[in-house]
Order: sequence, then structure tokens, then C-alpha cells
Amino acid sequence: IYLKLRHNEIYYLYENGIEIDFYIKNADTLIESKFNSKMNKKQKQLFGSFNAKEKFVIDSVENLEYLKRFERIENGIDRGLYNNQLEQAIHL
Repeated sequence: IYLKLRHNEIYYLYENGIEIDFYIKNADTLIESKFNSKMNKKQKQLFGSFNAKEKFVIDSVENLEYLKRFERIENGIDRGLYNNQLEQAIHL
């Protein structure tokens, strides 16, 4: 999951000994990864109470699809670089 998110401004959320895996500041998104496990009661409370525009629990391979929007490199193309070049070409 980290590899998909690494080009963003990511943090982890830690409060009173409870941790949520990822907070993407530039997208105001909270993400918890839970493969083969469930959030405990305190983790659910923190996840639910944190003010973020979007929240995702990644608990299966299928749910990794939610992370595509945060990837910068897709199919070998650096979207950040591609979008920058595209924007420059439009302004020519």
C-alpha cells in the first residue's frame, strides 16, 4: 500500500496508543489496512471520529483499486510528469 501512496504527503495517525496506517494530507484521506484482521473497538472509534474527506479500509486485494487515484506512476508513465508536460503543451 505504501508504494501506491508514496508520492503523496502521507502520515500515520497515532493517538493514545491507537494507530491508523495512513493519512494522506494532500487528499484529506484516511486509510487503514486490515488484511486477515479487523479493527478493534478503539481503532474503529478513532477512525470514525477523525475528520477526513474520505476514509477507506483496505481489507482485500480487490479493495486495492481504491488506491489507484493516489498512484503517480501507472503503466510505466509518471502521471505527475505527464500531466505537467500536458499542461505546458496546452498553454503553448
